[in-house]
Amino acid sequence: MPRQLILTDKERDDFLALPTDDDTLIRYWTLDEADHRLLLSRRRPDTRLGLALQLCGLRYPGRLIQRGEMIPSNALSFLADQLKLDAEVLVNFARRIATRYDQIAMLRHVYGFVDLTVPIRDELLVWARGVAIAAPKDKHVIRALADQMRRRRVIIPGLTVLERLAAKACTEAEEIIHES
Repeated sequence: MPRQLILTDKERDDFLALPTDDDTLIRYWTLDEADHRLLLSRRRPDTRLGLALQLCGLRYPGRLIQRGEMIPSNALSFLADQLKLDAEVLVNFARRIATRYDQIAMLRHVYGFVDLTVPIRDELLVWARGVAIAAPKDKHVIRALADQMRRRRVIIPGLTVLERLAAKACTEAEEIIHES
């Protein structure tokens, strides 16, 4: 049975949190020309901003924005400024449940974001096992795994799934090391 990873409550809160620092916002939440073209295809300002939030949330931290989730004001302002919108338009976003699902489907199609399927999970486990052999620190493996999922555009389903995958990789790496 894989060992349990130990993250502090603060680490758990921060791990998949939306970015608030300027460096991360600039690196991951800056919209390019293709992003602007897609966003301008939406009729309403609130829909453009909502779609931009989902896109940027998928890029970093690598997860979907949840319904009713509080968006950090500086992250919201950062996107709204790029779109030349008032951040307050978000209040009207996604009154229709279908809007959110339609947008997520569009982002998957246009940008290639994918869910964590069994074959992808197995590939990531092999990859993470190599990381764990090279640097057998649980927290390092979790971070490396999240970064790899972002690079591959795999939507991070939740921290517990990520922890279990990293724990399994660490356990299997230890077994390989001990067998050598």
